Amino acid sequence: MRYDFELLRRAAEQGKLTDSAPVQAGSLGLEEEITTYGRHLGALLLQQDKYVVIQGGRVAGTWGTYEDALQAGYDRFGLTRFLVKRIEETDRGRFFPDEAEATCPT
Repeated sequence: MRYDFELLRRAAEQGKLTDSAPVQAGSLGLEEEITTYGRHLGALLLQQDKYVVIQGGRVAGTWGTYEDALQAGYDRFGLTRFLVKRIEETDRGRFFPDEAEATCPT
């Protein structure tokens, strides 16, 4: 997690990541999952505003809330890498470490 945060921090400092710019595929080590999301987006949009769980090249399913999708991901994949993403026609990038720093101990 520290490695992922460091990549995000550097990208933000270099101006490559802003509140209005989507997270690039290589930013979090989720390249395959983000590519899979893009490949399946047409079908996923039928469930817009739900949350999808993707591991590797496989769409595991969709859930109504982020919390339910995250729990399902942990139940199915344990502590291995997987993506939980809100299904939206327009991807709005989000940069959360600034908010997380306010609540997470260092």
